[in-house]
Amino acid sequence: MDAPSPIDAPISVDRGVVSDIAPTDTSIPHDVRTDTDIGVPMDAPSPIDAPISVDRGVVSDIALTDAPAERDVPTTPDRPVAVDVGPPDVGMGCAPGTTSCGAICANLMTDPAHCGSCAHACTALQTCAGGTCSGGGPTCPVGRAPCRDICADLQINPSHCGGCDRACAVGESCAGGACVGPACPGGGIRCGSSCVNTALDPANCGSCGRACSAGQSCSDGMCSTISPCGVFGTSCGGVCTNVRNDPANCGSCGARCGAAQICVNGACTSCAGTLCGTLCTDLAIDDANCGSCGHVCSRPMVCRNRACASP
Repeated sequence: MDAPSPIDAPISVDRGVVSDIAPTDTSIPHDVRTDTDIGVPMDAPSPIDAPISVDRGVVSDIALTDAPAERDVPTTPDRPVAVDVGPPDVGMGCAPGTTSCGAICANLMTDPAHCGSCAHACTALQTCAGGTCSGGGPTCPVGRAPCRDICADLQINPSHCGGCDRACAVGESCAGGACVGPACPGGGIRCGSSCVNTALDPANCGSCGRACSAGQSCSDGMCSTISPCGVFGTSCGGVCTNVRNDPANCGSCGARCGAAQICVNGACTSCAGTLCGTLCTDLAIDDANCGSCGHVCSRPMVCRNRACASP
């Protein structure tokens, strides 16, 4: 009578509530064998359990709160600070009194490789003092000036026209220490619109506009009184000679110099260089006797270390 009792049927419903705590009740043997408990359909999809999944969303709320903290790590405003610091460090390094010349710091007052300005180098024989190359240049004859490592004629040298390193433009020539152009053929000098030979032109003797007086001629760029033997000629025994440089008639007819002497401006003197005819010269720098007597350097080449080279 107990099995079909309608009163016991609700008891089966109460056991289903126990099924909500399934892990604890599974060890009871008589509950497992109860047919009514197995077939309760309401316990599996219990609507009471559904809100539990809503509680899991609380974990999502915590994650949303933490997310801004992760964005704070790569703070964008900090990056420009690193960029601003970098460039000044790259260009720094030169001590006071020095200047950055490429990859080095140079003292423009004393550095012979950067004398006065970056890359302005003195010659191997010169030193840099006060930003200017000086000393150590060659010993030059009269009429020539030591420009770097050569002796230049500042009156006609287009690379050193009127002063060392004062170069004329392409196509110009140097006359009287001034650049004129275009260049004259045959080594002539342009005076105004005319090309002249200032070594022989009595209207431009030695330089443009320097005219010789009446009765004078121009020889070697100098004016002198005309004589039967020429400007500097003197008749010695019926033979015209220049007593200024003739070792057989040095200063006057018949005044002969010694075998190892030369005549310079009418006086016998020893030759410290090389004797080319009656001329004592330095074959290392003489443009007309470069390396050997009579070897002439073509313009604008100059004699440097006994060889013709570009100025």
